[in-house]
Amino acid sequence: MPTTSKTSSAKTTSSAKRTTAKPKAAAKAAPKAAAKTTAPPAPEPRKAAAERALLVPVGVAVAARDSLTGVARGLHDRYGSRDAVREQLHRFESRGADVRGRAGDEARRARTDVEGRLRAVRSDVEGRTRAVRADVTTHADRAVARVRDVAKPVTDRFAA
Repeated sequence: MPTTSKTSSAKTTSSAKRTTAKPKAAAKAAPKAAAKTTAPPAPEPRKAAAERALLVPVGVAVAARDSLTGVARGLHDRYGSRDAVREQLHRFESRGADVRGRAGDEARRARTDVEGRLRAVRSDVEGRTRAVRADVTTHADRAVARVRDVAKPVTDRFAA
């Protein structure tokens, strides 16, 4: 018996018939499938909360890992080798040290400036305080002298 194979047009035709036949069968099967694929019952609220409490840190850790991996890949792609990355990191460290040193210098200058201003204000306040004290002393001495002058005739009358 000779074996005959279908020609490509015959294959296409029979394939087309099967494709067009599927929606009808699928339409009949859809209600059955919908009945079978109902949503599973909702988990208890405590169970869901516990599951979320467990899954959130895991998700954060995975995101952090992915981010770190991306940074490492970016550095490798950018600098090519571990030695190149080390050199670049050393440059970053040097720049950081320079910035820290400048910030320290600036902070010391600002502190010195504030201390100088404070000394000037303190000196001014002390000078004004001395002047006011001297004025008060002078006025008090004058008041005492006037009281003595007024009181002397009275005390002399009673003493005699």
